[in-house]
Amino acid sequence: MDLLVINNTAFQLITEEPISQLVCRTCLSDNSNMESIFNLNLDKMLMYCTSLEIYQGDGLPSQICSNCITQINQAYLFKQQAENSDNTLRQYLCLYKNTSQETSTETSLNKDTTEYLPNEKLATKDNTNLQVYQTQQNDNDSLVRISVNEPISESIDTFKATKSSKILKTRKKENTYNCPSCSKSFSTKCNLKAHKCSYKVRERRHKCCRCDKKFYALNELTIHMRKHTGEKPLKCNTCEKGFADPRSLAKHNKIHIGDKKFECDVCQKKFIHSYTLTAHRRVHTGEKPFVCSMCGHSYTTSTQLTLHTRTHTQEKPYACSVCSKAFASGSGLATHQITHTGVRKYVCSICGKGSRTSTDLAAHVRTHTGEKPFECRIPNCTKRYKTHSQLSAHIRAHTGEKRHCCPTCNKAFADSTQLKTHMNIHTGNKPYICSICGYRFTQSGSLYTHMKVHKNAPSEECVV
Repeated sequence: MDLLVINNTAFQLITEEPISQLVCRTCLSDNSNMESIFNLNLDKMLMYCTSLEIYQGDGLPSQICSNCITQINQAYLFKQQAENSDNTLRQYLCLYKNTSQETSTETSLNKDTTEYLPNEKLATKDNTNLQVYQTQQNDNDSLVRISVNEPISESIDTFKATKSSKILKTRKKENTYNCPSCSKSFSTKCNLKAHKCSYKVRERRHKCCRCDKKFYALNELTIHMRKHTGEKPLKCNTCEKGFADPRSLAKHNKIHIGDKKFECDVCQKKFIHSYTLTAHRRVHTGEKPFVCSMCGHSYTTSTQLTLHTRTHTQEKPYACSVCSKAFASGSGLATHQITHTGVRKYVCSICGKGSRTSTDLAAHVRTHTGEKPFECRIPNCTKRYKTHSQLSAHIRAHTGEKRHCCPTCNKAFADSTQLKTHMNIHTGNKPYICSICGYRFTQSGSLYTHMKVHKNAPSEECVV
């Protein structure tokens, strides 16, 4: 038996547990130009042309390469063409046989006289020029002739244009395959089989041990678990950025291709994805369709609403694998994990201080320039801030919102930094140390008050 020859990369991908989604479903290649097999009815076309069973979440690769898409289209069109041609030929053959049978029973007819037979029965033939007639019925169908001495291709074309096409419709109706669950009918068994797949009830057997969410396939659970662990094993070949699932990697790869075909009609800014353009347009319209059911705050995207909702529920699904800390977003976890590596690759060009992220560096540079780009837009308030988080904390001072609650005493605070400082009271942690006498304090304000003692009476003994 001939074995399918595949490259080493593809072999490693399909032997992974679970099976990798990065290979083509039909040729097992690892071609970068992939498309979802469930787009453009490719799955139905495959099942129509082959004996394969394909459905979402079956644990097998859901991608298909461009070469296989071309072959599927060709096979689908060829099969339809062959079936239609065969159907037409058989109908014509049936008509020809009926003509012969009718001729043998009508030998008494005069050769020089043409008689019309009732309702689509076929007439006489002679040795020179056999012609087939159809009577004109009450439905005003026109009189039709088909000459047997004509070339077969011309006869078939004539046949298709006659009332005998009713025979085709009748036979097609008789050969339809009806779904027992609904009223839909299909011309082939393959189409009916593909339709029945939509009624299959599959059990979500694979359960996440952290959030109890269930999945149909093991590979779906594996990808989901990466949300909790922060694992991103799929790397971009261009920039080496990591991703948790193949779909996110495929979307990211479009950035490097540079094909930005979605353009904003207001500012002419272009985007790679249509959904990114949809979200961008809300910047111009001010639309915020995603509303929090707990506090009424609205957001431009569903992702922003999800992250906001977690401030109410205190849900933190992204846990650090090194320490016990957990975070509400994957980006928060990624930023935190840098603290374990100690890498500070973003260096200030003014003072040389290193920062973990580009956002931290930008905020630090503003301490040198004095720039405060974040302005409070509440009427009669002119305050400005260096960071967006500082502005957000300030706005909550206007609204009175205190969404960060202490789990010990239920005291609420406007931002997480205040809550973290407050927790030192309960834990006994004293991170603020006097550089002169070594006394430690739970609050920075207490240390500030204490330092006045040294300023006013530096020679005297420190009194706390």
